[in-house]
Formats: sequence, structure tokens, C-alpha cells
Amino acid sequence: MILFLTVACSSSTPAAPAPERATSGTETTSGTETTSGTETTTAAPSTSVLGASICSETAGAPAAGPSCLTGTLSCGQSLTDTTEGGTMAGDADLYESAFCFPPHDDHGGPDRFYAFDLAARQTAWVSLDSPCSDLSLVALSWPDEQSCPVGRAHTIAVCEGKELVDEAELKLWTKNERRYLIGVDGPAGTAAAFELGVRCE
Repeated sequence: MILFLTVACSSSTPAAPAPERATSGTETTSGTETTSGTETTTAAPSTSVLGASICSETAGAPAAGPSCLTGTLSCGQSLTDTTEGGTMAGDADLYESAFCFPPHDDHGGPDRFYAFDLAARQTAWVSLDSPCSDLSLVALSWPDEQSCPVGRAHTIAVCEGKELVDEAELKLWTKNERRYLIGVDGPAGTAAAFELGVRCE
């Protein structure tokens, strides 16, 4: 006896590909950018007070007043300037004799000085931001509105300083009203833009 077996095979039709998701350009949500399924985190905008653009400044305001002064500062004020085109009033003799900085430090570059009057029993914070090159911040007491201290021929009762940094802050307090000269200085061959600010309590 001969048996014939018939095997039925079921044929399957391949599934149709899933439809493509339509995308319209680039989707950005809360600082995250999504493009064709790839997620990229975008950087937050800079919040720096000073941008790189100030480093291109080449000349500041001329001195106005006694030979060393560029201008004045007051509580709540901030200003942007550059030591380029400044005076040479601040030097080693002045700073060493007033004990502003250690001896033999280099402050042979151009400088800027601003008069600042601090009221009695008031505290002031003077801040320096110098993103282009390290500079020094100094605050020295000087009551004479008609002159500036020169070399070692002076009597300076108070001097505070922070040298060659990109950011600095000095805290000033006085029992009686006092006039300060706030200076920004740098080493020989260095001139750079900066921002000064004053806040008081």
C-alpha cells in the first residue's frame, strides 16, 4: 500500500513597515534640543557681568581732577574702565610705604584712581572684576581733595590691597567719615579693562 501525504504549509505575509513619524524641523523645550530622535542639551546663556568684548577697549577716560584721579565712586555705583591711558601715580614707593602690598611687587603698569567718600560707621564692599588680565585693587585713605599722594612723601593712615587677581573685594569700615582713593593697578607692560563696584550698608 502506498500512502500519499500532503502537507499544507501556511504562508505568512510580511508585516508592513510602521509608518514614519513626521517631524517638523527642530523641537526645543526648556533648553533641550531634539533633532531626528537625537537629544542635545544646549548651554545656558552666559550671565557674566563682563563679556569678552570689553577686552578690546583700548582707552579709558582721561584723568579729571588732581593728577591721579580719573573720577569718583559712590555707594551703589559700578563702572567699566581700562588702565590703558591711565596715570603712573601708583608705584612701589607709594604702596610699600603705606603697607598696601608686600615689598618689591611689580605695579609698574598704568593705573586708575577714583575718589570715594565713606560715611561714619558705614561698611562698604569694593569689588574688582578684571577678566582680561590680573590686576590689583587698592583702597588708601587720603583726605586732601586737591592733591594725590606721591612716592613716600605722604602720611597714609589706612591702606588695603589685593594684588594681581581676576576678582577681588575689599571691605572698608570707618568710625568717622573718611575719604579713600580706590585704585586699580597692574604690572609693567600690562593694561586691561575692568569693572569696579561699590555696595554699602
